[in-house]
Amino acid sequence: MKTIIFSCSARQDSLTLRFSKLLQELLPSSSLLCLRDLALADIGREATTEQAQNLSQINAAFAGAEKVLILSPEYNWSLSASAKTLLDHLSMSAASWNNKVITCFGCSAGRGGRLPILELWNISNKIIAFSKAQALVSPYHYELNASALASDGSFEASFLKSLKEVLANDQTLSKTFLAGLKQSVS
Repeated sequence: MKTIIFSCSARQDSLTLRFSKLLQELLPSSSLLCLRDLALADIGREATTEQAQNLSQINAAFAGAEKVLILSPEYNWSLSASAKTLLDHLSMSAASWNNKVITCFGCSAGRGGRLPILELWNISNKIIAFSKAQALVSPYHYELNASALASDGSFEASFLKSLKEVLANDQTLSKTFLAGLKQSVS
């Protein structure tokens, strides 16, 4: 299953980016796009040549993926501006949402992480509904906060075990959903 991971933190070496890289290790066939390195113009603003090229790269990766993981840090009790801008741009191509499973992750250096997930779920489901896409926002998610880190900065073993269980359940759901879509088309 072709998987793309979008890391939506603007900070260098953020917890979100570290978590994204961990997911990429755990999902070997996945690709990681870090929005920190791919500037996007806000909707309604004219894009520079670089921003237009970045958007083309993001759209191509999204269109070619069956599984999409979106990770957003929690900034001021909300998702990041990068995550919102990403969804704004991806919503412009409704057809690219077909045959996808979207999984959302929230990250916080404090005790949070849930609010970005809820907002990502809400926005993704609205895009799917309005575009009439054959897609699913996975009920599996992961809320990452500082409690997942050991004193040396590595990820706790209990966190890794729990994450692997969530990913296994999410992969099973994704494969089942996508196989059902393929059967209904044929």
